[in-house]
Amino acid sequence: MRMFSSKNAIIYKLGIGLRSSIPYILIPLFLAMGATDIAERLSPRINSQSQLEERLIIDRKRMKIPNNVVIRGFYFKKDDERASALGSNCRGCSMKVSDKHYKFALVERKQLPSKFILQHELYHIADGHLDNSGSKFKDSLMYYLWYEPKAKIYGLIYSLRND
Repeated sequence: MRMFSSKNAIIYKLGIGLRSSIPYILIPLFLAMGATDIAERLSPRINSQSQLEERLIIDRKRMKIPNNVVIRGFYFKKDDERASALGSNCRGCSMKVSDKHYKFALVERKQLPSKFILQHELYHIADGHLDNSGSKFKDSLMYYLWYEPKAKIYGLIYSLRND
């Protein structure tokens, strides 16, 4: 008597294969997350709305975001009502207002917002991460498993450069 059908054996082996490959997927992911936290701490700070606007011009050119795309950046102090509306853990967030019109906010929390957070949020805009597919499940999955890691890596690479 066979214990497994061939179909069940394949699924069983696939399951073991996936289980044994999880450390190879998660370990680099956790290392990258740690590296981005370090990069954020070492990245130059943004102290004001005017400094945010200066950085926005520089980073926008470097990222080759077309001039017909409108991007408004906002700098909020931690005691600002608008900052509390974004959530207690939000240090930066971006959103699509309409076609080719975006806005983002950098929020002063325990420390000042950094160049890392600015570049991270701009990358979400430049790479089309805010264009929704219509499916909340698919958008959430793509955001956490693909868009957010990509934006963190971009921020990691470019935030420590002196430009």
